Amino acid sequence: MQKSWAEDSDKCTFILLDPALPDTEGTGQHGGGMIGDVNLFLNDANDPTVAEIEIMIAVKASRRKGLAFEALTIFMAYAVKYLGITCFQAKIGLGNQSSLSLFGKLGYAEVSTSKIFNEATLNLQICGHIKALMNEQAHKLKIGQYEEADQASALCLG
Repeated sequence: MQKSWAEDSDKCTFILLDPALPDTEGTGQHGGGMIGDVNLFLNDANDPTVAEIEIMIAVKASRRKGLAFEALTIFMAYAVKYLGITCFQAKIGLGNQSSLSLFGKLGYAEVSTSKIFNEATLNLQICGHIKALMNEQAHKLKIGQYEEADQASALCLG
């Protein structure tokens, strides 16, 4: 499964680390424990510049520390610069107030709700001051290769 995700051009996944936690056992030294991931799905066959984005912080002790905000900002900057994304879309459960608030702070606006799926769809167009912020963040990105895997890339803000 990991290989298919690494080779699939329709999705991009970054593993999130919390530097306050020890490295996850058995994974080498990466500067923190694994706490979740952020994903990008390129599902719109008619417009490859639109991407669905999602985030999960699985470790409860790592929530509400600003890590999700930072990870999304970095990930979006990467997607804008290297993948040419101009619109992000997030689908969030209506009961997930923390995520709705998080994406709202990032500038996302609700464009629809689905009573069937009990979720809201939020969009963020990359233009104007949002584009300037993404470009500013993109200049701070450092991209390299993991020592253990030829296909996996490391991304950090520095």
